[in-house]
Amino acid sequence: MEIWAGWVSKLLSCAALRAPDAPSFRTLSGAADDAAALRDALSVASIGCDAPGQSDVLRSIYDLWDANQDRIELLAATVDPEWHRTWGGRSATARLRPAPTWQIEQPPLAPTG
Repeated sequence: MEIWAGWVSKLLSCAALRAPDAPSFRTLSGAADDAAALRDALSVASIGCDAPGQSDVLRSIYDLWDANQDRIELLAATVDPEWHRTWGGRSATARLRPAPTWQIEQPPLAPTG
């Protein structure tokens, strides 16, 4: 997910530079900043800096980011279709990486005894 967030940040940063108007620029550059912040938070979490509640914070950030990702990516594709196609090919392997363990639903534990 950390690698994927980095790719998304790159897509949105480049698309923001080609935005045809101020609202599109603000939306894309803000979303690029959010993706970069998510990447950085995931990087810190991956090296074991697990402060109390950190996984809850990451889950919340991810859920908000994920809820808007399709809309934002569509805007980036509309603004710069050629770069979006190039980016899609280059980032394909990052899309295929497994989800972090905190993102996978765990079955409830069976009662013992």
